[in-house]
Amino acid sequence: MNKKQYFIGILVLTFLLITGCNNPASKDREREYALKEIQNELANLKSSLPFRISTTDIWMTGLELEDSLLTCTCEMNKDDWNIYSMPEKEANSDRNIARIIKTVDPQIGHLLEKNNLGFKYVYTDKETKQILMSISIGPQRLKEIKMKLDNGEISPYSLLELFEMEIRKYDIPCIMEDGIWLTDAYINGNCVYYEVTIEEELDPSAFNYSVLSEMKKELVASLRETPSLLSYKNEMTRKHINIIYVYKDNNGTEIAKIKITPTDIFQD
Repeated sequence: MNKKQYFIGILVLTFLLITGCNNPASKDREREYALKEIQNELANLKSSLPFRISTTDIWMTGLELEDSLLTCTCEMNKDDWNIYSMPEKEANSDRNIARIIKTVDPQIGHLLEKNNLGFKYVYTDKETKQILMSISIGPQRLKEIKMKLDNGEISPYSLLELFEMEIRKYDIPCIMEDGIWLTDAYINGNCVYYEVTIEEELDPSAFNYSVLSEMKKELVASLRETPSLLSYKNEMTRKHINIIYVYKDNNGTEIAKIKITPTDIFQD
């Protein structure tokens, strides 16, 4: 769902270097100078490859500028990709590209447009090096989507919509551990719900609720290791998106509920 953002930091590092360029007499000379500066910085960055992208298990393995496309190649574990990736159709949609544009500093977006550049991102399997997804957004398409976005003709995917795409990929019911199943997942309001079924009949009045605090700690620790959540810290916090686990017994009787807020996940 969320890997579309991981190359943005590289774009920032690269394009900020040319913000102070003088204005040559001609646009061609200006663009030539800008591209040369980008190539020089890419060479510096490439000398540090591969490197791990902060808070993730994603590794940046390639950076190239050719055919007016800044190409970022990343690799990751295929199992993680299967869980967290966005379907290619949605990833290549105008709304997703609009979301990427919104996350890029306006100054950088202007420089992309000014120098007639686009970008491309490629994700590969860490073990086999097989390409998992490759999407190119050429200069003309980038301009067209930006224009639609500026005119209010399209809106970027919301974070809750991205969660919904991720949920649709789940093969529910699925076993979480012996005797415990994930039996449903859905969005309601600003909350993402996960229903967990325990394979036994339980009496709510006899349930040991003192264990909920420890269960919440374990859930928070697991969520903090989830790249898709860490990538969206600011948006989750700003929109107060909560994650709620609902525990039921094998008769469907609700036993307990654990609510996890952005503060729980992202506090130091």
